[in-house]
Formats: sequence, structure tokens, C-alpha cells
Amino acid sequence: MASFRLRSPIFRLFIVTLISAVIMVLNFIFNMVSDPCFMKKQCGKGVSLLPFLNAESYNSFHFSKKRPVIFSFYRAVDFRQALKQNPSLLLWAEMWASTGFDPVLLTINDSRHHDDFSKHVSEGMGISHEIRYTRYLAMSTIRGGGWFSEYHVFPLHPILNCTNIFSLPNKGKFSSFDRHVPSFMSGSQSEWERVAHALIDHPEKTDLLALHDMHIRDPNSYIYENSVVLFRDVSHLPSNLCEITKNKRAVRISTEDFIQSSQKVQPYVDVIRSFLSHWRLKCVKTKPII
Repeated sequence: MASFRLRSPIFRLFIVTLISAVIMVLNFIFNMVSDPCFMKKQCGKGVSLLPFLNAESYNSFHFSKKRPVIFSFYRAVDFRQALKQNPSLLLWAEMWASTGFDPVLLTINDSRHHDDFSKHVSEGMGISHEIRYTRYLAMSTIRGGGWFSEYHVFPLHPILNCTNIFSLPNKGKFSSFDRHVPSFMSGSQSEWERVAHALIDHPEKTDLLALHDMHIRDPNSYIYENSVVLFRDVSHLPSNLCEITKNKRAVRISTEDFIQSSQKVQPYVDVIRSFLSHWRLKCVKTKPII
């Protein structure tokens, strides 16, 4: 009778199903334990700014209900107040949304989710003194890592409806697209973690100087690109504007560049919006940003 049961197709199917279920459970447990966020109370996630934008800013992209995320970091915790006080922050969100991204704002609260936050602050990394370093800690709490840009960096080429929209460039290795200037970067969660510790432990006073020194000492310490165009080089709308920005991912429009431009009599937001509108009408192609 026992031999009959062992040879029964139904019994064999039950055994195969049971084994498959056990393997699935074991894989789930392994993935959870391997997840850097598993042992933490909560992972950082930030706040999406899409709900604060008008529909025109992002309804032109229907290829996916889920979008790749572009993060930025703002010192103030009250993001609603920040949006009211800083119009350029909302413009940043609008422009990234219009190219297919979900603009998400991180704050110091996200940095606090990092296990080492309290340790570094107690060792002298004052929140007000080294606020720029805390953004790396915030990005280290994001499951999967991701894209990061300062809110004075604006995208050029839109992303496409393709299968790799959620993939990070350079296989997730930490990448700085504005040379050693930390204005536009990407990396996996482990890479953000690696660079966060490297920068905090570095003797230089700013992350810009630290990244520059890291690259000089070891060119393979991170991916170094020159794919961000400076506003000062294109603010006068040269005839070869499209050629200048052909292989660029974004444009950096810092306050310094804005002041130096001949259009400084106009409000910052108006100048940026006018420039990007002109660029898109003249130069936009189907080239993806990622």
C-alpha cells in the first residue's frame, strides 16, 4: 500500500509542490536578510512631488504607471513650506517629471534612518556644518539605490518607453555625471553606502573636493563623466546649441551661473523655464537619458 502511494502521480505532484514551496520560502527569507533595509526600523523613501504638479507636467508619458525615480535632498524637513519658499524646487520637479521621472525629495529625516547617522554626528559631523554629506547617507537608505540630482540640475533628453528605464547606468557603479561636482549622480544602494563612508572619512572639507581627490588618487574609485552642460556656456543660446548639448544628460544652472548670465534681470525660474523651452523646441530628440 505504501509503495502504491509513493508511485501515485498525485502523491508525486504533492511532493514536488511542497519542495517548490519550501524553496520559495527559503529564497524569500534569504532575500529579506540580505536586504540592507531588513534590519533597520525603516528605509528612507522621501516624498514624491508629482501630486504637487499640474497634470501637464507629467501626463505626456503614459508608458508606465511606475516611473524611475530621481531624488534630490532638501535641508528643511517641512517640504510643503519648502515648495512655497523655493519656486526653483517645484520647477526642478516639473522638469524631471516632464521627461518621465518621479521627482522625490529626501530630507534629513531620511538620513536619520541610516545606522551610522547618530555615530557620525556624535563624532563631529554637525548637521548644520556638513549637511551636504548627509544626503549620501539618505541615498544609502534607498532600497536599490537610484539617481540623484541637485535641484539646480535639469534634464535634457526625455527617457523612452523601453525595458531598461529602471536600470542604473554603469551596472550600478557609483557615477558622477558632472565630473567631480556632486550635482548629478547615480549608484546602487551598496555603492551609495561605500561612497558615503569614503566621503565622511575623507579629510577634505567638502564632498566636491573629496570626490576630486578620490578621482585623482584612483580614477577607478567611481565612474567619472562629463555629461552635464554648464548654463554659462549656453545661456546666450548659441547657434550650435544642439551640437553642444548633443551628448549631455542635463544642464546645471547654479545661482552663480545665473548671476553671471546676461539675463540676470529676470527671475531665476522664468529664465530656466524659457531656456529649457527653447532647447526642447530646437533640439529635443528621441535619445533616452538612461
